[in-house]
Amino acid sequence: MPFCMLRALSHSHSFPQPSSSSAASAFRFLPSRIQCRQTASAVNFKVKKRSVVKRLEEETPQISAEQLRPSEGFIKSLSNEKFQHFNKIFTELELFVLISKFIPQNLSDEDWNNTFTRASPGDRVRYWEHLAIKSAQIQRRIEVTSEKGEKMAEYCVQQKAIYDSGGMGYSSDCYTLLLDPFSDRRRKNLVDSGRFWRSTRIDKPRIVLDLEQFSAEDYRDKHVLYLQLFHLIRANLHSSNPLPISVANVKDANERSTLQIRLNEFISEPSSYLLPDITAQPLNDFFSNKQDAVYISKHAKEDLEGPLDRFSTIFLCLSLDHKKQSLAAARRSGVRTMRLPITKHVYWKSGIMYLPIEKTMETFRDVLWNEGDWKTALLNNISKRHLLSFEERSNAKLQESKMRIQNQKEVIAAVTRLSEEWEKQQKMKRAN
Repeated sequence: MPFCMLRALSHSHSFPQPSSSSAASAFRFLPSRIQCRQTASAVNFKVKKRSVVKRLEEETPQISAEQLRPSEGFIKSLSNEKFQHFNKIFTELELFVLISKFIPQNLSDEDWNNTFTRASPGDRVRYWEHLAIKSAQIQRRIEVTSEKGEKMAEYCVQQKAIYDSGGMGYSSDCYTLLLDPFSDRRRKNLVDSGRFWRSTRIDKPRIVLDLEQFSAEDYRDKHVLYLQLFHLIRANLHSSNPLPISVANVKDANERSTLQIRLNEFISEPSSYLLPDITAQPLNDFFSNKQDAVYISKHAKEDLEGPLDRFSTIFLCLSLDHKKQSLAAARRSGVRTMRLPITKHVYWKSGIMYLPIEKTMETFRDVLWNEGDWKTALLNNISKRHLLSFEERSNAKLQESKMRIQNQKEVIAAVTRLSEEWEKQQKMKRAN
């Protein structure tokens, strides 16, 4: 049975007849697995987005203060004191509309009620700018949805034309690609069996997580390491190339029971047989020859290079390693220490040179897959922010943020001065 089945929603058309009379040539009209993927990704409905804030800065809407005026019913409901306050706020709004880049499209009566609750001119300016950005975001969302709908409609018209001409047009009114429901369970079993076999291959090293120093970590670091550990386990369960994992040196009974309870959350996963085994055994029980084992430590002096299949066991310390715990553990076990060749292949420009254990595992998996290409593996798993200096990362954003804040400060200062002048004039009128 083929991987995909074709279903014609419109029964007025039949499958196109092959030119050859042989039965085998008829299968050329059935899409292969690759063709199914290409068809599914043939149309990219992503719409290029632009920052709403930048859009407002570049395209300041032409809106007058009168367009933002509340309804007559709202004005009539105000008391004399509140009406005087409204005149003051409206004077501020007239100046705000003239000098600000972030102007709301409209102000409802509810927005005006909220404006009255703002005590100072600065608070009112910030509130109006917030409304402007919020309304622009809603408008942008509507535009994106409309643009996606237009692209989808255009694509359906093209596929309908192909279908009407006797070709293989794929849309809601034409042919539809469906997974074979009968082979789904069979295929899943085959995929899971293949993953299990790949995880038990002899030429793959076993990853042993050393928890000897874990109990000495403070509460916050423990929480971080727990998250890293379970991200590592989940990624390994869902990987097409899983690695065998063990958790060793768990001598604290409470810690062991806690880990087991947390691991039970993964029992419902399809590949739960790949879960790591938790043991109190020391590291020496995981290797017979010291030359076949290596302990990864960021404080080591020797770089880990070449393919990893020359090792039978790789030890990772589940610790932030501030006090060189990994070196001490390797020395007690008599295993040599090596570090990831980060400094050799990557120019780490900013941030602490630290790779979480789940990213370290992903790096190992990539190195095993690409036969020892550490540079590619490291670049795929190191966050891009570490490859940029602080100046490169923050210069553009910082300048934009500074300009925006400076512009807001100028608007607030101008509106505040106007508000103070308005109050002085009102006092002079009452005095006369």
